[in-house]
Amino acid sequence: FADVAGALPAAMETAGAEPRLLVTGFPAIREALAQECAVAPVALPWSEGRAALLRGRLPGFDMPAYVLDAPGLFDRPGNPYADAAGIAYADNHRRFALLGLAAARLAEGVDAAWRPDIVHAHDWHAGLACAHVAASRSRRRTEAKTVFTIHNLAYQGLFPAELFCELGLPPAHYAVEGLEFYGQVSFMKAGLHFAEAITTVSPCSAQVSSRSR
Repeated sequence: FADVAGALPAAMETAGAEPRLLVTGFPAIREALAQECAVAPVALPWSEGRAALLRGRLPGFDMPAYVLDAPGLFDRPGNPYADAAGIAYADNHRRFALLGLAAARLAEGVDAAWRPDIVHAHDWHAGLACAHVAASRSRRRTEAKTVFTIHNLAYQGLFPAELFCELGLPPAHYAVEGLEFYGQVSFMKAGLHFAEAITTVSPCSAQVSSRSR
């Protein structure tokens, strides 16, 4: 995952595009961010906490990066998904839903310095970016399109259906033609359903994904 997400922006820049990164503000990323400036707050779909988009530079990348700063969600021990004991964080749905929401805000032009034509989401963690951008487009707040890349179809970001109300999406998005997956919410399915284009990280992965449908 990191290899592809790290190498792709540089390749796109070489091809003449103007890519930017959007990453979650885990402690190591926040510490590494240089030339930092605040872009805008991000309104949360739930009541408590705060979040903001920051812009700056990260080591190893020549282009600017956006960091989603939400200490209550990302400044924690353990790994990106679980605590030090290996137990998954109970609010992972909020943590990665917010990443998708921040991507949609960028697509809407929250940063006057840059606005994407295409939002490229990677794996289930960013799957809701495709859903949020689609919702923004239906409200005529953006014309951006989305691309969704599958890295590992075995991990689909499944959560109980009752948590859908915390994702900040229109109620109609919880449907078979949306996020609903056998009575649960699937972030992976959000990416697959709402993206204008779907890719994989290799021809072999494409074959596996096709057999899994």
